[in-house]
Amino acid sequence: MKNIEYEENLKKIQIGRSTIQEKIKKLESDSKVKKYLELKNDFAEIEREYKKEYINYIECKCNSCKHLFAVSKTDEDRFEGRMYYEYGCLKCGLDTGAYDRNYSLDDEAYVYYLRNHSVVPYNNSGLYFGSYDQFLNAKKIYEELKSKYDDLDDKYIVQLMKENLEKSKVKILVKKD
Repeated sequence: MKNIEYEENLKKIQIGRSTIQEKIKKLESDSKVKKYLELKNDFAEIEREYKKEYINYIECKCNSCKHLFAVSKTDEDRFEGRMYYEYGCLKCGLDTGAYDRNYSLDDEAYVYYLRNHSVVPYNNSGLYFGSYDQFLNAKKIYEELKSKYDDLDDKYIVQLMKENLEKSKVKILVKKD
């Protein structure tokens, strides 16, 4: 393209911009549009406050939880004999693999991971799974059991889950004190 062509294109674009700016100014003088813009700004502000408070809530929730961890094997290096594991809490949403699985910003596990970049030691027995899908299945079963029997302690829930997950080759981990 030559300079003349660029100049002509720029003039066309400038005319389009000016036309749109004039239309925006006319709309902004309308009382309903003004109210809409005010509400939109108010909503953006309250949304920022909500996200900030949500992060604090999730951090507190995860830090105060007596975690019931489910450990899942994610990969292995057959040449060097290494196994790679991730674990997450069936109760509070903590998940050490959250960052790698590209959770949305509103997801509890991802928010917690971003805030802390560390793992809270567990103080409850857990479950071991051969895959992350089994972990997700265990989370669903835990939530169902808790909704039906809210007063059950975690030890008993682990027993019930083991019965429900026999096909998934579940092992109970040793409790750490």
